[in-house]
Amino acid sequence: MRMKRDITLLVAAVLALGIFVIDAFTPLNGAIAVLQIAVILLVAPVGQRALLMCGAACAGLTVASFAIGHGLGGWNGALVRLIVSLVAQAITVVLSLRDRSTRRSLDEQARILDLSHDTVIIRDRTDRIIDWNRGAETLYGWTRDEAIGCVCADLLQSHIPDGKADLALCREGKWAGHIERTCRDGRRLTLASRWLVRTDAAGEPIGVIESSIDLTEQIASEAERNQARMQLSHLSAELAHAAGVATLGQMSASIVHEVNQPLTAIINYGNSTRRWLNQPEPDMAEVRQCIDRIIASGQRAADVIRRVRDMARKVPARPEALDLADLTAQVLALLETEARRGKVRLTQTLAPGLPRVVGDRVQVQQVLVNLVMNAIQAARPDGSAEVKIMAEPTGAGQLAVTVCDNGPGVPADAMGRLFEAFYSTKADGMGIGLSICRSLVETLGGTLTAQNGVPHGASFTFTLPLAGDGCAGTHEALR
Repeated sequence: MRMKRDITLLVAAVLALGIFVIDAFTPLNGAIAVLQIAVILLVAPVGQRALLMCGAACAGLTVASFAIGHGLGGWNGALVRLIVSLVAQAITVVLSLRDRSTRRSLDEQARILDLSHDTVIIRDRTDRIIDWNRGAETLYGWTRDEAIGCVCADLLQSHIPDGKADLALCREGKWAGHIERTCRDGRRLTLASRWLVRTDAAGEPIGVIESSIDLTEQIASEAERNQARMQLSHLSAELAHAAGVATLGQMSASIVHEVNQPLTAIINYGNSTRRWLNQPEPDMAEVRQCIDRIIASGQRAADVIRRVRDMARKVPARPEALDLADLTAQVLALLETEARRGKVRLTQTLAPGLPRVVGDRVQVQQVLVNLVMNAIQAARPDGSAEVKIMAEPTGAGQLAVTVCDNGPGVPADAMGRLFEAFYSTKADGMGIGLSICRSLVETLGGTLTAQNGVPHGASFTFTLPLAGDGCAGTHEALR
């Protein structure tokens, strides 16, 4: 590189001296010194300092040749030729300096583009590649020399899903979106790309410059995360169903007793009916009364079976407007035998005229059953055990339902972990009931919290959105 520079300077010096000799010592009257601009242009690529020194030297030789050739007289047109030569040399130096500055700026920009990890491709109006940075080489696999001159869409098998790039370029001069391309090894890539129209000095479009980022792995990871979320949601639903069935298993003895009572009553009333009919003069009033009681007992047994079936069946969530008072009464009826066996008194205090709430009947019933069962098991075993269910509007578009007991309460060190999966304060607890309850309530758009009472006991409060003006939006959110 240095040798080439030295040779250039040597050639320039010989050329400058030759022009000087011709201008100073020959009878030619033309503006020979103007030819010194060739020397300046020859030295321009060497460097700014060399260019300035060359310009000064050429001007000095031009003035010296004028003095030698014309002395103190006979200036006439020679002076004009001198001025023209000097001006031409000065203009050449200035333009060469500007050209060097422009080239240096372009070189720096080119280096910056090469340093970028993003792909940068510059294309002409026919979509042929005229520049291709190192990021493009690394991603697509073709070198700059191989890519330049190729039609970009053909080389990379480009596909724009929305198909609006050309329209956006025509209207706005730019476009941003996703594009699919194929690299050299056959891999299909998805990129986030930004295109900008290139224009000439007159403002006419001459091509496009684009910058792109590879999103293939990110999109694949997002798809995997979505799949994992779907699987987790499915597993959560399975676990919630299993928890409901487990609760039914715990209440199986109570359910058998609850169904056995109306069945026993049906048998007894049936026997009574037969006895009344076998008398010489049947008492039809007693017979009708027995039949009415048989029907009532059968309906009671059917209600118990229906409630159990609703709890056990596995159906998708179906948000609807629910009467919480009616739902609470069903739950208390289902747990009445369990409460009697534990000598626990169940009471409910519901505000008059409770508005309906939005939720899935089976899920809300499952939450109530879990909370009331926990309260029954935690209530005081000294004969004064009591579980209360209370409900009232919160004033924030929701209804709050509280289940409280008069047991020992939740240990202080357990309160923070109470809703964690597989954490339980009971020796034989699975640790999923409260976790499932909170998940179900939050899915329905509410919250579930716990706190200890004063001086004893614990209370669990969950909220549900009210049915009304916001019901439609809540329905959509739960689907």
